[in-house]
Amino acid sequence: MVIAAGAVLLVGMAAIAIDAGAGFNERRGAQSAADTAVVGGALWSVISPNASPLQDALDEAKAVADANTPETLTQTEWDNCTDGGALALTSDDPVLGLTGASDCISWSSGFTTMRVRIPTQTSDAAFGGILGLPQLTTSAIAEASISGLGTGGMIPSGALGNAG
Repeated sequence: MVIAAGAVLLVGMAAIAIDAGAGFNERRGAQSAADTAVVGGALWSVISPNASPLQDALDEAKAVADANTPETLTQTEWDNCTDGGALALTSDDPVLGLTGASDCISWSSGFTTMRVRIPTQTSDAAFGGILGLPQLTTSAIAEASISGLGTGGMIPSGALGNAG
């Protein structure tokens, strides 16, 4: 009887370890998606040649997030996404007039910082159903700031092609 109880306990601990590992893996994937999305979006807000750099930044952030999450992120998921720590201007602010916007993509008031929150993703737990936890949920947040050095912020340098 003690051996049977020990075996059940051992299998239960293994199940928790497997689900916890899967959860950490999902979380790491969501964080990578958030990190790459915010960097891509922030860069587009600066280098966009178009008249609406914020629209380009929004589109790029969503495209990069979608490319780096295991499942395709739908516009409905972006619409239902909320970010309690959003920056001053969310992309769904009517003043900005952006299409495909979300509360989970926001900028600081001076547009120097961009924040992306990946909509909550769910995945089935392998053994969690036994313990009453049939699904794992993950999300991630990342921020990127861009600041110009202004004039004189870079020291000109170079080397001659024949320098030894």
